[in-house]
Amino acid sequence: MRAEQQANGGTISRAAPGRKRALPHNNGHAANAQHVAEQQRLVANGVKQANGIDGNYKPVSGSGGPSKQRRFQWHLSLREWLVFAFGFVSALTLIWSVGILQPQSKGKGTESEIPLELPPDRPIQPTPTTIKDDSKSDKALLQPILGKAYKGFLSLRKSRFADVRANDPDRCRHPEYYDVDYTYHNLTLGSYAQTWSDEKVKAHFKWKKKRSTTNNKKSLAKQKAKYLTPSGWDAKKRRWTAADVIIGENHTWTFANATDKSSKPSKDALQALKSKPMPRSITFLHVGKAGGSSVSCNIRASFKYGKRHCPEYEHGNKLKYAYSSRNDSAISKQVHCYVHYNERMYCYDNPSFLVNVRNPIDRLISWYLYEHRENWDATGHTLTYPNRPKHCGQQMLFSCYPTLDSLATVGLAGDRPSDGDMLRIGHDLNEEECRRWAWAAVRGRIPASFHNVWNYEWYLSYLLDRKARGKELEIFVIRIEHLDEDWSNLDKLLGGTGAALPKSRSHNNDASEKQLTVSDKTMSADGTANLCRALCREIHVYRQVLEMSNNLKKDQITESLRELKKKCPQTKELGCS
Repeated sequence: MRAEQQANGGTISRAAPGRKRALPHNNGHAANAQHVAEQQRLVANGVKQANGIDGNYKPVSGSGGPSKQRRFQWHLSLREWLVFAFGFVSALTLIWSVGILQPQSKGKGTESEIPLELPPDRPIQPTPTTIKDDSKSDKALLQPILGKAYKGFLSLRKSRFADVRANDPDRCRHPEYYDVDYTYHNLTLGSYAQTWSDEKVKAHFKWKKKRSTTNNKKSLAKQKAKYLTPSGWDAKKRRWTAADVIIGENHTWTFANATDKSSKPSKDALQALKSKPMPRSITFLHVGKAGGSSVSCNIRASFKYGKRHCPEYEHGNKLKYAYSSRNDSAISKQVHCYVHYNERMYCYDNPSFLVNVRNPIDRLISWYLYEHRENWDATGHTLTYPNRPKHCGQQMLFSCYPTLDSLATVGLAGDRPSDGDMLRIGHDLNEEECRRWAWAAVRGRIPASFHNVWNYEWYLSYLLDRKARGKELEIFVIRIEHLDEDWSNLDKLLGGTGAALPKSRSHNNDASEKQLTVSDKTMSADGTANLCRALCREIHVYRQVLEMSNNLKKDQITESLRELKKKCPQTKELGCS
């Protein structure tokens, strides 16, 4: 080892072999020299002591202080430990956020393989080089359907994409899951989105339900206790008592208020009371574009969430529920939990369910018109969400196919693309790419905006599977085509008067009743057949829920299936029966 040179006017001695090098000192001060000598003595005795730890060594100002480098010390002050801990936690948070430490899904997404603590199967945006270019020419795909008109069809499509580029912000939102505003895409640069697989949809449902149930377990228990023990019901004896009820005409009943408690029911009334059905705790599953708003506006538990679609509502006002507790329906009194989209998923732990349904073809048509990008203002979306960019699915789908007939007749022609296809986002989609968007949107495998993916499969598959496995569940179905009949019959079944819905409080949010820019519902025969083929799975779930319902009679189910067959006569041949 070479001799140490002088530094800052001081000398640094060479350490003996096998010993630690002596710490720097300033020979301009006797106190410092004495301290260094003490340090050398301690090092020679095998004591590892750092410079200044004991608080004795404090260099005099201007003396040059200690040398360039200090050894790392474990003996940190409380403040230094806190700074170190904060930095360590921040580093871990950053690593987690970019996905390095996050668990990855495996296989086909079985419950044991997918971690439910995080949204499973988080997709990664692929680069364009991962996409196999197997598209056919636009002429080969369009000419057999449109003939010579295919050139004009392509020319108008090009102009629609140009309008998107010129008039709308150069970005669109595309959720990777059923969550709003998850990812934004630049339309000019272009990128790709991945269709949602069956496994991904099921895994997300389970994850969302588990997280919601964990966070709301106590709240659900309190609500159940309240709704299962109404006034007049003896929970222990599981029967009604005459103390808190009065009987009206035709043996109907209402809860008595303070002034009515002096009323004594007759013997006939008491006999009628024995046949009164037991109270229920019911969850309302609001399926969008299937008359759900007409139902939710007349149920107290759901009104507060969807009142902007109810009569007399104006943006920003505080509309109150129309009925008092005395005049409310038996349906409303027993519905306490409300599911729309993927909100309040803990409500699936209830034993009874109310669901609104509609012919799947008509529901799809209503979605197409309601969420068409040209109808965004007329349906109130711009007023409610003024700064929200449109979905990538809306921009792509409605630029490709601006009318319902073009979507069904052209977009759904040919064979169904395979699941897991990549969908390109950009301003210059060809016909093959447009058809991939059409199939994915209609089948509920990509959002455009949302009601196409919040379909019967999403709301009902979990429920129907449980009931098929013998779980004790009740499913009450209200068909929007027979709204008054089903509402009245169900209200009687639940112990109410059977009063029909007021006309002023039904059919509130139907796209056909709005002044829409795009409103044409007509489709060619080929288009209708294509739509039935694409909605095969939706039709299957629709049939299942009708047949498993606890309130519909056999002739009512047959009536609805007959109405479906008029639209889709080939459902059995397609395997949708």
